[in-house]
Amino acid sequence: MIPKGFARAATVEIQAKLAKEHKEAEVKKLKDIQKLESLKLDIEMRTFTIPVKVGNKGQVFSGVHDKDVIEAVNKKMGLNLDRHAVELPKPIKELGEHKVKIKIGPGMSAGINIKIDPLNP
Repeated sequence: MIPKGFARAATVEIQAKLAKEHKEAEVKKLKDIQKLESLKLDIEMRTFTIPVKVGNKGQVFSGVHDKDVIEAVNKKMGLNLDRHAVELPKPIKELGEHKVKIKIGPGMSAGINIKIDPLNP
């Protein structure tokens, strides 16, 4: 394997290089986790308002779906999260405040506040 270039002898220099790369990867991973935790705190402190069409008696016509929630979050926070990041078992069909979970990164979710308001004509 060594003659064909598929492997190299484990010299002290190569072992040191591998250790350095491993340490740099760990530092980068910790920084990414810190950024996600900061984003999570920021998102959880905010309330995202979604205007919807309502009937005469205050009933919501089509409901608020995952794409509506993620659109509001992306617009307000300047993010680019996918609609599949929203954990919404069924559309929200009531006015008022609701809690919704979204996935913001690997193994990290945030509980956000959604406020459903009637759309002003």
